Amino acid sequence: MIDKKVLVKVCADVTAAGKKYYQRLSFIAAMTAVLRKQAQYADVRVADVGAAVSAHALSLPLALPPSAVGKTGTALARELRRTARQADPERRLHYKQLRRHVPEKYLPLVTKAENGSRTAACKLTCLDCANYVISEIRHCALAGICPMWGIRPFQPKTKTN
Repeated sequence: MIDKKVLVKVCADVTAAGKKYYQRLSFIAAMTAVLRKQAQYADVRVADVGAAVSAHALSLPLALPPSAVGKTGTALARELRRTARQADPERRLHYKQLRRHVPEKYLPLVTKAENGSRTAACKLTCLDCANYVISEIRHCALAGICPMWGIRPFQPKTKTN
């Protein structure tokens, strides 16, 4: 276990460097890089530093993205999620590739899913599975196999008494 005094010093060193960190993991990765420069912590892992930070209940001085300043509660949480989505290079690559093979008719659905809509993501998954044929989704035979079968889109409205 890494000593609390060492962690606090490393935290101060990382903060003094002037770069702002918006996410906990990136800050812990920076702390790990600083620790690895010391001989006794040359082979320390990010997971070890994260566990030590949690064990010592150390609060990290994370900055807010400029777009989140002044927001609180749900609005702040929504803005932080949006910022994290935009910063993820794998996610951007996934949607770039998705736009190449999705029919033009469904490109607005890709944009909604990229912006965080779970409903749009579910529709895209079902459309992809059914080769973009809505009637195939309506008559899907994967009950019990597909985890999304119960919430699949494009179902006829049922009448409730």
